[in-house]
Amino acid sequence: MSARHPAVAGMFYPEEEDKLTQFARYAIDSSPNMGEKPSIIISPHAGFVYSGYTAGYAFRQLQNLDSDREYKVLIMGPSHRVYLDSAALSPDDSFETPIGSIKVDTDESQRLANKFSSIISSAIPHKLEHSLEVQLPFLQLALKNFSIVPLVYGNIADEELFKILEEFLLDDSRIVIISSDLSHYYPQKEAIAIDSYCIKGVEGLDLEAMAVCQACGKPAISAAIKYALKHNLKSKTLDYKTSGDTTGDKDSVVGYGSFMFYKEGQ
Repeated sequence: MSARHPAVAGMFYPEEEDKLTQFARYAIDSSPNMGEKPSIIISPHAGFVYSGYTAGYAFRQLQNLDSDREYKVLIMGPSHRVYLDSAALSPDDSFETPIGSIKVDTDESQRLANKFSSIISSAIPHKLEHSLEVQLPFLQLALKNFSIVPLVYGNIADEELFKILEEFLLDDSRIVIISSDLSHYYPQKEAIAIDSYCIKGVEGLDLEAMAVCQACGKPAISAAIKYALKHNLKSKTLDYKTSGDTTGDKDSVVGYGSFMFYKEGQ
């Protein structure tokens, strides 16, 4: 049995289980419940002091899912450390966090890898990647019964990621977490203006607006919009902030947003 161990515990979030649990639990429980069961959520991936409360908005909605069901969770995030011309699933059997071990659905990962030539299986892009890791403590507290399908991607078209979503989201026991920050290192007012296109893109299912969006997870967000358009999902912005809102330094900020896609009345 192989395990992927935390790479950014103690840097992006507390490495002590009690402190991590306390932060993530508060971030989730203090967020508003929109009363819908999401099929896809979008959550930021910066250090918790910057984006953790915004992430809590997204994971709060997962608590509307059926507590007695077991879920498969596809977590998609951009690769920051390793250049990829494709997407990479992890061959590890589990992902570890200070809170505990999370089972990887290796059968589902293999099924997707067999289906798509754009997907490889490699532990290397996952070893130091933070975009998926920072989602995991929130997921552990928001859902009881689940396994994950961890996927990082590089230079891949949103159309290919859309096809992966189509193949994965076969029923209501499957959900997707898209990991993405928004604009990077603009002055506050400029960042808000640029990020408004990301928000418009998600809320209006508007791919033209997404062309101006500068999110690092833009391919996956655009894929989610395409999926929502085809399957008649609704969308909602849950929270938006910048790092300047936390630090007070508004000369060079990063934008953070939480969003969800859902079937109305599900």
